[in-house]
Amino acid sequence: MIALLLAASVAINTSHIKIPERYRGDAVVMTWYTTPETIAKVCGGNAVRACLIERDGMKMMLVRNPCYRADIEQQAEDECHEKGHFLGWSKEHEK
Repeated sequence: MIALLLAASVAINTSHIKIPERYRGDAVVMTWYTTPETIAKVCGGNAVRACLIERDGMKMMLVRNPCYRADIEQQAEDECHEKGHFLGWSKEHEK
């Protein structure tokens, strides 16, 4: 298994968190669309929906595969949240 370092994670109840405007801009982000099981294993627990990881200075966002997800609004929120971290939003934000 590839050793990956956890940079940020999203708990299930983060829909109330407003991402600051300065972290909502355009970005090119490497994304790994995967299963909830893989996200839990790599990101650190079953309560995690998505995370941003870093390895050898390269950042990658892990999110659920949208092809198998009924809640597309949650998908968009998860991706926007992790993209905010990619753009510099601290992982120490309100939980």
